[in-house]
Amino acid sequence: MIHLLRSLYFAVCVFAFIPSVHAIEKDGIQLTAQKTTLDRSRDPDQFYEWDKVSKALALKVSVRNNSIKDLEPATLEYIVIVQRWGYSPKKYKCITGKEALSALSRGKTQELTVGRIQLDGWESSSNRKDFVDRIDAWQVRVVRDGKELIALKSSTSFDRLYSKAAGK
Repeated sequence: MIHLLRSLYFAVCVFAFIPSVHAIEKDGIQLTAQKTTLDRSRDPDQFYEWDKVSKALALKVSVRNNSIKDLEPATLEYIVIVQRWGYSPKKYKCITGKEALSALSRGKTQELTVGRIQLDGWESSSNRKDFVDRIDAWQVRVVRDGKELIALKSSTSFDRLYSKAAGK
């Protein structure tokens, strides 16, 4: 019985810390994306029991050609929606951009880090609760000649959050 409980505890610990990776494949193109922390700093004792936190987040995107023919150059378009802390009602900021994708031969992969966002805020030293901006949703699309080849959204609530962030 103890062995079973240890195994269950180990499985819960392992899966609790696996980062969220989103992936999709369409017409021989595999698109994978996840949030990643580029750097993080904490200024302790900035204010009584509060630490100033500054971190840079981005999206780590991987495009793989799984088809039997070469993939022509395309463009990776991304939209990142950041929820600003300290606002009621919630306030969102929309960050957009484009990156060039080079031609990919069969089985080749191109990795990009896009949408670098500097997030600042505060962290309570007594309970480690964060009061910082955060990435709420994102979308990445591969586009060639104005035609969308493949798109990946972080969640089903992306469209709702995008309309709030864009003020629509």
